[in-house]
Amino acid sequence: MEEQIINQPTMSEPATVANIFFEPGRTFESLRIKPKFLMALLLTLVFSLGFMVMVSQRIGIGDYFVDQMKKSPQYEQMTIEQREPAIKFYKSPAFLGVFFGGITVGIVGLTFFGGLIYWLAVNAMGGTTTYLRGVAVWTYATFAPALVSSVANLAVLLLKSTDDIDPSAIFQKGGVIQANPTMFLDTSKMPVLNTLLASVDLFQIWGIVLAAIGLKVVGKLSTGSAWGIVLIFKLIVVAGSVAMVAIFGNGS
Repeated sequence: MEEQIINQPTMSEPATVANIFFEPGRTFESLRIKPKFLMALLLTLVFSLGFMVMVSQRIGIGDYFVDQMKKSPQYEQMTIEQREPAIKFYKSPAFLGVFFGGITVGIVGLTFFGGLIYWLAVNAMGGTTTYLRGVAVWTYATFAPALVSSVANLAVLLLKSTDDIDPSAIFQKGGVIQANPTMFLDTSKMPVLNTLLASVDLFQIWGIVLAAIGLKVVGKLSTGSAWGIVLIFKLIVVAGSVAMVAIFGNGS
């Protein structure tokens, strides 16, 4: 079996990055033979960080967080001596370093954690895969939607007037545009409903479809088992997000 896999032709890494949009099944077959993910992961980081850099230039990330701090009940209880250092920190290069570093660590950490989940789940469902193949499936299933979403959001951000940009939509909903029901409904005062509706997102659905295809091909699973893994994981994430919002009251 291993000889058969080794003798099959594989795509180059640039080819897998391009073909995930047009031939996902064939792309994941290549990733099963030789798992690779660095280029797709780097491109995800570049476009995600690039979008946030443009956000910083157009509306000011530090200014947004200062405004949010001023709206919090804790701000009223702070003395002037406590407020000034906090405001200076949010407007400093150090905060931007922490912010962009956090995005980088978050994307990379989630990639390797997601790969671990896929690896364990595939083997638990009777399939056969390796950890690096799990990472490859996670990377490519998130890469394509992230790339298209980043480009679309960047285009809208550049075309819109600064006065028409809602910073809360960027930081609380993930972008200038939303491909989910929250774009049609005002759920700002209903954080739990907002979280539920935001999960029915076209980009996320695309990622789910890619992940199911990837797990079926890479893990040699049945269609039902592959979809079961992806949907159960998605439901757990949504349930956790709803619980966090219900407890802490975070939302748009």
